[in-house]
Amino acid sequence: MLIRPLSKRRNLINEIDLIGADKGSIPFFKEKAEILYFKIYGIRSAEANILKQELLSRGGDLVISHQCVVCKTEKTDALILATRKTLKQLINKLTFLPYWNLPKIKKQLEDYLKETNKDNLNLPKDRVLNIWDKPLLMGIINLTPDSFYAKSRIKKDDLLLKVKEYIDNGADILDIGGESTRPGSDSVSKEEELERVIPTIQVIRENFDIPISLDTYKAEVAREGIKVGADIINDISGFEFDENMVDVIKETGAPIVIMHMKGNPKNMQENPYYDDVIKEVCSYFVGKIEYALNNGVKREQIILDPGIGFGKRLEDNLTILKYMDEFKMFNLPILIGASRKSVIKDVLNLPVDERLSGTLAITARAAELNTNIIRVHDIRENRQVIDMIEAIKEVD
Repeated sequence: MLIRPLSKRRNLINEIDLIGADKGSIPFFKEKAEILYFKIYGIRSAEANILKQELLSRGGDLVISHQCVVCKTEKTDALILATRKTLKQLINKLTFLPYWNLPKIKKQLEDYLKETNKDNLNLPKDRVLNIWDKPLLMGIINLTPDSFYAKSRIKKDDLLLKVKEYIDNGADILDIGGESTRPGSDSVSKEEELERVIPTIQVIRENFDIPISLDTYKAEVAREGIKVGADIINDISGFEFDENMVDVIKETGAPIVIMHMKGNPKNMQENPYYDDVIKEVCSYFVGKIEYALNNGVKREQIILDPGIGFGKRLEDNLTILKYMDEFKMFNLPILIGASRKSVIKDVLNLPVDERLSGTLAITARAAELNTNIIRVHDIRENRQVIDMIEAIKEVD
């Protein structure tokens, strides 16, 4: 006889099947198999004590301040430890406890437990993109003279060859940028950005069918780009810099990447600070999603990007990369863009031309965590990393 521990990543369904259990029992075993963790910020002590007792009675628990246990503090942060089964039982109980913020806690837990929307991403002109099966590669095409990585600056005469190279090497999406947003960069006029991106989108669309993302925060640039063939708008400001952007997204139905950033590209790296970067980015996304929905944007149009390198210190960037799967709480696609960025320089002390290995390490991490879109400069090498990770993940 042998007893051995199983990796938490092992395919539970396959193990149950090998044992010969009734297949109808699988959903019940799944609900009991995984402990989930949720952090609650600033909960009243009375609420915390109620939740703790309700969770304990169902086999879960709530970690709270010892001051809360003896009622010597008004509020506490708390940590839920529970299985899906226990959470469902707790949610049912909270229906009969409509006090303080308990209904809000109930609603957020319900939202998390909802099945993720696995539909394809709808693009303009009845085109679709399968965004859930495996991580997609977004290839960077910069039409600027000052982007931080010189080899990403594409000249007009080289455009079609570069696009073909990207597609042949496994790019799933192109991201077209007409304005550099590197730290310290100056903005360009709407007219100059339009002059750069519109002819580029037109010529790509005339020759290739690949989905096109337009990296812009200007509403008119986004609208004109969609007219000539752009499919996705990648707004680094998350609707902040142009109040008309939300109307463009509502009216065109184009997907929108909402990115987190502190400040603007000119000043974003001037002493950024976070007490808890994951908490702050999640709170930002809560507000932006609510704003989008309240202004007519559909939930299935939204993609989230935590903004590696945009108003972040090294420790903030590394924390996001370590815990990026926590952004899945929104049940929305996640985009990560860290290709050749300063986070790699800060760790490995390498110039931008030598940061491919660091980029590939981040891509491997993102692929392992099932990140939906990974934005990179070097398609062939990143494609190989993703395909290798996917092959490993497919093993039972």
